[in-house]
Amino acid sequence: MKLADTANQNATSAINNAESKVPLTRRINGKELVNDIKLIASDVNAYDKEETEQLIDGVKELANAANNNADSKVPVFRTINNKALLTDIMLNASDVDTYAKGEIDQQINTVRKLANDANNNVNGKVPLTRTVNNKALLTDITLTALDVGTYNKSEIDSRLDKVTKNANGRLAKDENGADIPDKNAFVKNIGLGDLIGSKIESQLIGQDATIINLGKITQISGVAIAGTPIKQENTSIVGGVTYYTNYYKIRLPVSLPNGIISCHASIACNNFDNQSPSHLADVRTQRSNSDGVGLSKDTLTISVTTPELGWTPEFYYEVIGY
Repeated sequence: MKLADTANQNATSAINNAESKVPLTRRINGKELVNDIKLIASDVNAYDKEETEQLIDGVKELANAANNNADSKVPVFRTINNKALLTDIMLNASDVDTYAKGEIDQQINTVRKLANDANNNVNGKVPLTRTVNNKALLTDITLTALDVGTYNKSEIDSRLDKVTKNANGRLAKDENGADIPDKNAFVKNIGLGDLIGSKIESQLIGQDATIINLGKITQISGVAIAGTPIKQENTSIVGGVTYYTNYYKIRLPVSLPNGIISCHASIACNNFDNQSPSHLADVRTQRSNSDGVGLSKDTLTISVTTPELGWTPEFYYEVIGY
């Protein structure tokens, strides 16, 4: 009986023990436990070590690249003129301490007007390149008497002193020669010695000429009418106006022994008491002979240049000869 109980207990214990064990038919990932089994990564739907390391290396490269890329990017907490870059920002002129476009345009217009006014003003000013008596106006200049081609004060005073001393020994003009000590010597000294004792003789020849003799000096004055009117000859154009030059010869009433030394002529008016405007004319005289050699003794040559044709000149002339 005791053996039976022991056997029964052992059997019960074995059954209980067996029930706590994994049966041989049990499978792990499809593999029976009949024998020892070895599971690999693919059995548990995982990557093996080599595959994992490859994946990790790839992720590591991506992470490094991301870090490198992130290092070159602006962080979101960065600000621009105190404005955070959490969202898009818009800076205006006041944010960068400047004027707005309209304000700048207004300032530029003001400056432009000032510049134009300055240019207009400076156009009427003397340029720096201008010189005064060869002295540039780059700085203040001082001109001396030498710069303007004259004497300085001391030089002028010196010369005036000499003139004053010289004048003190000269004749007084209000004495009209009365203060000349030796009048005959004075006449000789001025080259008129031959006139000492000479008488003045006057002779009227008709109504046309008067002759005055003073020693060897003869003065002839008179009037003469040209033989022909102004003709269209010796033409010249000046300032768009056509001028004609005619030549006339006046025979003197007497012949001068040595020739004419001075002469002049002008256009005479017919009636002094009732004069009318005379013709526009340039009158010139020639004291030499017509061939230009030697002084003429008996003929006065007169040229008349005028823009008016057809009128006959009437001359008043005066000749001095000896």
